[in-house]
Amino acid sequence: MEQAVNAGLGWDPNEERVWLPVEDESGNLLTIIRRDFRPVMPAKRVKSMIWSGSKGAFLYAPFGVRQGEEVIVAAGERDCLALLALGMNAVCFTNGEKVVPASERMTPLLGQDLVFAYDNDEGGRQVQKVASALLPHASSVRIVNWSNDIPDGYDVWDILSDDKLGIGAVQKALTDASPWGEGDERAQQDQAEFDRALARALVTERVRDHMAVLRADALFSAPVSDHTLAEMLTKEREPLRFTIEDLHPEGSNGLIAAQYKVGKTTLMMNLLKSYADGDKFLGNFRMNPGDGRIALLNYELTEDMIIDTYLKPLGIENPDRIAVLNLRGMNFDLRSPSAFAWGVKWLQDRGCDALIVDPFGAAARLANENDNSEARNWLLGTLDPFKEAAGIRDLWMPAHTGRAEKAEGSEHVRGASSVDDWADVRWLYTKSAVTDSDGNTFSRRFMSAAGRGVDVSERQIGFDKDDGTLFVEEFVSRAKARTEGASIQALRVAAAMAHLNDGKGPNTGALHDAMKGETGAIKSGVKESIDKGWLAVSKGPNNSKFLGVTDAGRAVLGDA
Repeated sequence: MEQAVNAGLGWDPNEERVWLPVEDESGNLLTIIRRDFRPVMPAKRVKSMIWSGSKGAFLYAPFGVRQGEEVIVAAGERDCLALLALGMNAVCFTNGEKVVPASERMTPLLGQDLVFAYDNDEGGRQVQKVASALLPHASSVRIVNWSNDIPDGYDVWDILSDDKLGIGAVQKALTDASPWGEGDERAQQDQAEFDRALARALVTERVRDHMAVLRADALFSAPVSDHTLAEMLTKEREPLRFTIEDLHPEGSNGLIAAQYKVGKTTLMMNLLKSYADGDKFLGNFRMNPGDGRIALLNYELTEDMIIDTYLKPLGIENPDRIAVLNLRGMNFDLRSPSAFAWGVKWLQDRGCDALIVDPFGAAARLANENDNSEARNWLLGTLDPFKEAAGIRDLWMPAHTGRAEKAEGSEHVRGASSVDDWADVRWLYTKSAVTDSDGNTFSRRFMSAAGRGVDVSERQIGFDKDDGTLFVEEFVSRAKARTEGASIQALRVAAAMAHLNDGKGPNTGALHDAMKGETGAIKSGVKESIDKGWLAVSKGPNNSKFLGVTDAGRAVLGDA
């Protein structure tokens, strides 16, 4: 009772509330809290009320703050009074656990060591925010982390009232309280920012998924199908037909995976000419074009450049069978319903049945070219329906391969792998440095094709600078082209050095040093000359090898 009197506690029998005066350090009354301490509140009963004339939170320290002694910051007035009754240096803040008084109302806590003993519930676990607000004012801050023995929802009063826990549990928790510093505050802020960003990302993902469902519903149309496979097998079917013999089956989606600056535009312009004029594509592959026009959606070049640099020199005989839509610098995104509908009508008005979309990157306008889902959605959800709606039979679309070095033959389109997966037929168009028999190095183009019903091995593509036409120059791969020139060069250089080592010829190192070109091609050329029997190997001192020209090699030199 004496402590209650000293704390200035009063009782209002009308309201059935305890009055708790809040004073400053000089004993001046700041406000009065009218508190109902019953564990269960009657319906619509407010637990705590404060003077209507006061605003904001206050520091509640009915016995003042003992300087030089650790101060326990409790979650509320009841916990504070219970700790004070045990002789502890305890305070609390009015207006709830999450509220911090203004700095001028916390003068007694300046430079003090604080330990927070908030409730073991969701509200109490927000104590870090309050502790962070006190860091600039306190000497040190610690936070009680209640053990698993403390039931969820308990506060200090509940623990003290529990016979199995009592004061010992409270004292141990205070002793074991964890330090809280600026680093913890920054970590908490980082975590809070991460949590907010994660929440935003989850909402964005849900919206995106919902939009995908709505779009799928809007685009859905029931497919036509037979009842069983047996019915399908009874139908008469025509054999597989090719628009470009061996390279492109009729009705296919063709992807041209083109190396950087290999000349994909030149390749596509040659395709335009062959489709319009019926010429063999690359001078080697017979054309079976449809009756309609072939269209080019040109996202990359200006009109002057595509006409003057590429199309005029080709001397196209039937330019009326080609329609070109120049889109460079325009926001012509086929995902736009307006652009989609306009493009379909443009193609239909011109009677087009074949289409080149050049290039994939500019046409698709992906936010992330490495996102397989985004790329697949554009290809299957935009381009394929566009092709179908416009009545296009054959489609070709060039795309750049990555800049990183890849094993020959394993090159793929830059970004998402789903682009390569989408195509029915995939042409690989590359270039490679090739050394001729005289050691001169040139850049040469090569093309191969693979896909459904297509398997064309790599071959060298020639270029006529006068009219811009491309043609199959040799049926050789990049590796073979590099090796062939180097093998003839190895034979010629070995013949010129045949007098060395008492007529046994040069050793391997000397022959390599005397040859021109890339090291790999040189070594491959020497090996091929040996494998073909043009050069013979004889042993020299210290495990060296001499390379001499054979009769077969001399015969080749005679023919060369």
